[in-house]
Amino acid sequence: MKNDILFLSILYPRDECVWDKYVKKHRGQNISAIQYALLEGLSSNESTECTVLNTLLVPLFPIGYKLPIVRGQKFSIEHIKESKCFSYLNVRGLYTSSLFYGAKKHLKQWANKKNESKIAIAYSLTSYTVKAMHYLKRVNPNIKTMIIVPDLPEYTYRESTGFLKKTISSLGKKRVEKSLQKNLPFVDKLILFSEKMNEKLNASSFTVFDGIATEDFKNIKPERLFPDDIIEILYAGGLNESYGVQLLLDAFNLLKSNQYKLILAGRGPMQEKIKKYAEKNSKIIYLGEVPRSKLLSLEKGADVLINPRINSGIFTKYSFPSKNMEYLSSGVPTIGYPLEGMSAEYKKYINYFKEENATSLAETIEAVCETEHEIAKKRANEAQEFVFKNKNKNFWAEHIVQFANE
Repeated sequence: MKNDILFLSILYPRDECVWDKYVKKHRGQNISAIQYALLEGLSSNESTECTVLNTLLVPLFPIGYKLPIVRGQKFSIEHIKESKCFSYLNVRGLYTSSLFYGAKKHLKQWANKKNESKIAIAYSLTSYTVKAMHYLKRVNPNIKTMIIVPDLPEYTYRESTGFLKKTISSLGKKRVEKSLQKNLPFVDKLILFSEKMNEKLNASSFTVFDGIATEDFKNIKPERLFPDDIIEILYAGGLNESYGVQLLLDAFNLLKSNQYKLILAGRGPMQEKIKKYAEKNSKIIYLGEVPRSKLLSLEKGADVLINPRINSGIFTKYSFPSKNMEYLSSGVPTIGYPLEGMSAEYKKYINYFKEENATSLAETIEAVCETEHEIAKKRANEAQEFVFKNKNKNFWAEHIVQFANE
């Protein structure tokens, strides 16, 4: 019996389409990459047939999209039966309710199709996704409903300054809390990025999903910006102080050797500050936002990859840094901190700096790149083998379908 799966995604289509001319600013590439990998796993499973209903992965009008309305359009994903983005208002204040009403007729059409085993999976725990799951249950109570939770909603609102922004943020949080309280009981199962998330959600049925191995590395050639006698340290991701980027800059300044180069790729609140650092220090290179294929090549060619995030905020306890999974897939030594949201099974694959300060991080960089380089390289190869075998897209697709049918 085929499992008829509806996947509520938030990604940016890979194929060229009419949206491109209206896009001013994309959101994180990694969000799309995880969903595409999972969809590839689901579509290659002989027991499943997938339909994708997508929310376009761009910020709100006018910051990230030139029009206030995202027009519905079909797009293609290999081996997926049907993929489409529905029409909705991409405007602050109207966005959430517009998403639900834009998706409603598509949800109903899918729910009413005759099939004994129907599974609805949504990526991200939001007001829209829980409301959509509640509606599907009303149309067809036999549908199994699941939500993948990469982040807890209460920690996705950034701290705002100024009375008006704080008020808007506070109202947004309250609206989400009210929607979750009303609609979350109609979600059968949750797929959490960290087991500790359930301290907040108190789900009766959940499984832990800590990211998908980046198997694209198998077909990527390494690329370097400097000769082999230069040690390339690379950080790719959001340029936020809360992500440890300032800590990384401070640690880099403590390194004694002139052979080191720090390469940063991404965007965020610190990007202007980093540009100034790079202007003053030729050993710091800022690339801005880099296309994903290029970024993977640079990661594979680097000498060490760093995730400098520490337990600086409670949100780190309730999330799994998906960037770590990408790094571990590269076969390049990875440096990080033992974050509360990560399980102990990764301990033997990551080179941890033990204290939450620049000195400890600098010492770990020197050890990994110099005195313990062979050990670190062996650890990186073992890490790649582990995630390719145990965290691949086919494993997760099969696990999620089995979990839905339990």
